[in-house]
Amino acid sequence: GLSADNPSFFGNLTTAGSVDYRIPAIELAGATINASYTYDPSANAAPASKGAVAATSVDGDAMTLQIDHESGVSIGGGVETVNDGQGKTLASDTERTTAYVKYSNGPLTVAYQEAYNNVVNATGVEGADQEAEFWGISYTAGDMSFSYGESTLMTKGVSNTAAGAEIELESIQASYTMGAMTLSAALSETANTGGTAGAKYEETQIAVSFAF
Repeated sequence: GLSADNPSFFGNLTTAGSVDYRIPAIELAGATINASYTYDPSANAAPASKGAVAATSVDGDAMTLQIDHESGVSIGGGVETVNDGQGKTLASDTERTTAYVKYSNGPLTVAYQEAYNNVVNATGVEGADQEAEFWGISYTAGDMSFSYGESTLMTKGVSNTAAGAEIELESIQASYTMGAMTLSAALSETANTGGTAGAKYEETQIAVSFAF
């Protein structure tokens, strides 16, 4: 599963042992349209042995839509639902949604995305919802490339439990290619790790790779 600091929760519940269908790409008025539907008979669980489904499993599905325009603008979104409210009083199922917009023009690309995790709720079962936000920018010039990305993850408060500290992830990366050699470096930082105010994690990476 995903770590507590990872805001990329959308789609995570219906990725194992699922059936996925993607429509053939549709070209319309300068836009390319793609869509998908995923069904998972045992959501948030790996496929059981010999295709069996555990008696305690609940099913889930996900739908996505992506539109890429020749102008360089791309938009998309998705909804993922798990039927885990079954048998519970006054229940609402887990539902995850996301939407994004991206623009590319030559060497420059910028993107923004939001996601929301509406956790299962019922009498005596109160889920702490989550909200995530992402944005990034990248630039490529000849043999050099640079990128910067930032994301935040907020866990909402419920009843007498206060909201957690907003987790913020930042990363800056650069690479240079010279012939068969590529030199790359990255600096990443996580603030309020695990939702604990003041906790911090930093990581620096330097790598050299060769292509033959």
